[in-house]
Amino acid sequence: MAVITSGKTFANGEQLSASKLNQVITGATFNQADAVDGSTMTIIGGAMAVADEGIATGKIAPGAVNFSKLTDVLDEDNMSSDSATSLATQKSIKAYVDSKGITQTTGTAPYYGCRAFGSFNGTDATPITAESSGNVTSIVKNSAGDYTITLTEALPTNCSVVASAGHNGGVAYGNSVDVYTTSTTEIRMIVAQKTLGPYDPSRVSFAAFG
Repeated sequence: MAVITSGKTFANGEQLSASKLNQVITGATFNQADAVDGSTMTIIGGAMAVADEGIATGKIAPGAVNFSKLTDVLDEDNMSSDSATSLATQKSIKAYVDSKGITQTTGTAPYYGCRAFGSFNGTDATPITAESSGNVTSIVKNSAGDYTITLTEALPTNCSVVASAGHNGGVAYGNSVDVYTTSTTEIRMIVAQKTLGPYDPSRVSFAAFG
């Protein structure tokens, strides 16, 4: 049986008319049993469709899909395109992570990264420009030996900060460095000596981990 059956069958000598021609189309029927096989093809809402898992294994030739045809997969070791719609290859992800120095060699204990760091001359006028830094927006001297460091990206709430202070080319004995976070984006430290009280050292370094 044909997939489509005409809505009108003409006999020899039968007179042709517009209504009979219209009947050919409007009266036609769709023979679903002959149009689909019940496994690869089905009928949904009167339309033919590919059934779930209807295309059997082996229908796509080996090698027909390769990396060059996958336009939404990028192999960029530095992730430079910063795409919000493309995927990355396993190789590029590993290369990017390795380039950031985030590695674990042995042991099962968790490891954490440095969230912010800096080194500056405490004798400079405010605002102080860091000699080297990461994730630091500004360094302000509130008064002698009293510094506020504002961060660009917020720290975790359980972050720990360490700091040291001294003099370039010399030894400073008895330094006391009080360092604490006043918020997730601010670190404050006060440097003092037993005989001097709060003072400005020429070398201040800090790092936040978490």
